[in-house]
Amino acid sequence: MDTLESFKRRYKDLSEDDLVSITYYLSQFAGMDGIDFKDIPVLLSDNRKMLLSEAKALLGLQALVTPEALDPETGWQNIFAIEEDRLHLISLSDRYIYSEDKTGLVDGIKKLWSEMEVTSHPPPRKNTAYEFKPLTAYEKECIRDNYSTNSREISNWRPFELLNRFHTLDEAGKVKFSLSLINWLNRQNENILWLKSTVTYFYYSRRISGYNSELLMSLKNIPWLPTTKGYIRPDEAFLPLNQTREILGDSVPYFEGVLPENIVQLLGIRKQINARELVAILEQQSQSGTGSRDFVERVYRYLASLNLDSEIAKLFKEGNLFFIPTGAADSWWASINEVVWKDRSETLGDEFICLEKYYPKLKDFFVNTLLVKRDVDTECFARRWLSLQDESNIDEQRSR
Repeated sequence: MDTLESFKRRYKDLSEDDLVSITYYLSQFAGMDGIDFKDIPVLLSDNRKMLLSEAKALLGLQALVTPEALDPETGWQNIFAIEEDRLHLISLSDRYIYSEDKTGLVDGIKKLWSEMEVTSHPPPRKNTAYEFKPLTAYEKECIRDNYSTNSREISNWRPFELLNRFHTLDEAGKVKFSLSLINWLNRQNENILWLKSTVTYFYYSRRISGYNSELLMSLKNIPWLPTTKGYIRPDEAFLPLNQTREILGDSVPYFEGVLPENIVQLLGIRKQINARELVAILEQQSQSGTGSRDFVERVYRYLASLNLDSEIAKLFKEGNLFFIPTGAADSWWASINEVVWKDRSETLGDEFICLEKYYPKLKDFFVNTLLVKRDVDTECFARRWLSLQDESNIDEQRSR
């Protein structure tokens, strides 16, 4: 095409607006057979003009990206927010968006950019370095895990700096970052590049150890995901499915957004609601000392409606899965040996934990399904007596 060939020869003498105008004109031919745009002139964000092939050959460049002004609210620039996150990127000029000399629609030039392999969802930064170079704490931990007779080398996809500092952002900053991150995740390929880190070392022979990338670990463990109950870790959130809402109501945080199935699974966002999954949540809350009466009672009621297998009942027998909602700050989790069903608080005070007091409609579930003691018996009194003796001995020692 004569216009394209003339453009390649004369682009250095053109004004920035003229360069943009000609690019928009040529974008109408994107996708046509016989037209090769691999050497089309481009205008970069730092105002340099060069051929596309020259831009892609720049030292350290991993991706040429769309102008920041293309998507101010949820674009790539909101997560690659600091210079260190962008060292491997170079973007096209915002003139492509703002120039008054545009001769076509942005949708047309986006089609051309796609053919030019200009991306709106660039890869994260990959750090490859030997152990004596500056490393993150995670990278140092991975390296220490491998004994080597030579210098060890790590290759790691690093997390976005704003992800690490998410808790310090104001509300507007959190909204913009989380929406932009969701947008970026939605545009990842099925075969995601940034999942793994490796340590290369030598012990009798060259060896490689694999780990989850630091970016993946941060995405899973930092409370950045927007939900109906604020920003939380992805594995604490639920998809807002009808079945889940019917069982758990508003007692749990629901993800406010849309992600593809592979990303939902990768981040651990909860989708399936079944007995084992619900008990796993109880176990998680028991270990962290968290929980709410509304959520736990809904889980108990749902489990009570099922024909639980022996494996589920065994989990209640072995763990601290009985939530005692004594107050907002004083609630705690008890084991099956610490609870009975019958409420004897009028005669015995609070010496025994009586589930009837907190869950009066769940007698069959606790007594017949989980085999909680129906009432205080001699074994309970004996256990309590031993406990009182221990407390007395401790008090005695303190008074000496």
